[in-house]
Amino acid sequence: MKKILLIDDSDTYTWYLQKYLQHRGYPVKTACTLKEARAAIQEEMPLVVCCDLDLPDGSGMDFLDEVRAADKELPFILASCHDRDDYEQEAKRRGATLCMDKMKELLLQDKLVEYAYRQLSGEKAPTFHKLLFVHAEDTSAGVLRAAMLQKGFDLILVPSIGEAKRRIFEDKEIELILCDLKLPDGTAMELFHTLRRVAGMFQMKNPPVRLLPFFILTENNDLAIFYMAVQDDCLRKNPFDFQINEVINDDTVPKVPLTPTQENELLDFMQNDPVYAKYYDEVVILLETGLRIFELCALTPADLNFEKRFVNVDHQLLRSTEDGYYIEAPKTESGFRQVPMSAAAYEAFERVLKKRRDGRCIEVDGYKDFLFLNRDGLPKTAVNYDAMFKCLAKKYNKCHKEPLPDVMTPHTMRHTFCTRMANAGMNPKALQYIMGHANIVMTLNYYAHATFHSAQEEMERPQAKAKTTAEAKPEPAAESAEETKAA
Repeated sequence: MKKILLIDDSDTYTWYLQKYLQHRGYPVKTACTLKEARAAIQEEMPLVVCCDLDLPDGSGMDFLDEVRAADKELPFILASCHDRDDYEQEAKRRGATLCMDKMKELLLQDKLVEYAYRQLSGEKAPTFHKLLFVHAEDTSAGVLRAAMLQKGFDLILVPSIGEAKRRIFEDKEIELILCDLKLPDGTAMELFHTLRRVAGMFQMKNPPVRLLPFFILTENNDLAIFYMAVQDDCLRKNPFDFQINEVINDDTVPKVPLTPTQENELLDFMQNDPVYAKYYDEVVILLETGLRIFELCALTPADLNFEKRFVNVDHQLLRSTEDGYYIEAPKTESGFRQVPMSAAAYEAFERVLKKRRDGRCIEVDGYKDFLFLNRDGLPKTAVNYDAMFKCLAKKYNKCHKEPLPDVMTPHTMRHTFCTRMANAGMNPKALQYIMGHANIVMTLNYYAHATFHSAQEEMERPQAKAKTTAEAKPEPAAESAEETKAA
């Protein structure tokens, strides 16, 4: 199957777009340079090309000329942080399909999906039974759709009543409608009555829609309704008549903390690497404080108390494609805390403040002057660090015999901190407070990973203590000759 080709020298940017597109079922190929992009096109022509205007080894405009020489119709989106007025006219003259602002990620994502869908719709595809699912949240809808495709059902996902109406009127192959009870722009009953009213126009020779089986999903009847639909001959078979573990394998990779050796070697590697040296202080802070990545991203100078040496944690910085940046309070009361600074963390924060450059004047829900900024001068978010750690691990493993854990994320640093503190014998309640856990079970069972060596040290500790006490105990004084004679 052809792929969407993303060309950008920012690993973070391409990683974010790639995750979005793959989640929606579109295969993606990425390239950081024009050389890699040319190799990708020689291997296979893509569905759509999305290319940065400025690349390390040339201009996206020149690559546009090369693509147009080979294919006049291939959708080619040119993306940049520059003002579009500076290059759009020239790009359109050379054959660009669209010019987009990279900062408007949501619009760019939608356009990539739109053009990819148009390209794919002309290809011959297998026949599926089409079901329309009008859902309020898409947290599990993607997984559900993947499972149902294996059973011969194409689950079309739409997030609103307005979008559902459009799809129903346009797509005459839809066989059944599933609808969440409550939706952002109305209720399932409103949609049902609208469709019934339109389908009931029997005086028309060809009514706009036919009356389709319509099921309203609530928390209690999600599975039972499909059994009833089969019994009532509304469906030929039950799309949910399977065990979830039959179609989705549990491929979860266990989360493993860094060993002390790995921790030291990773920091040494970063400190001397020309690419990752700039992230050194951030990784040190994560390893020395155990902060969640959203908490780290939210830090401002006002949260640092150098006099008493602690970090005040009372908010998190998040970002979504729909709402942009926003601030959230910690999930539980335990999340509000003051995390002590170690000597290494203290020095790292001092270096961060000293090297910090002025970014864009951005205020998020009353907070500003964030410590950690990306190259565009905007606050970093979790996705920036996820991509960084992934690439860091890949580069580190190429030149070290002992590879890093398979799962390397910012959370690995938090995991490592908690394990190190637990193995060092920190009081469990103190560790729970620093980690911000609501209960001690999570601190002990989920994070603190005992090893043979740590268990062996714990076994030897009471014996060493008893030996030290015995050696320190004074020996009884020898009896004098007079006392012996008197006895």
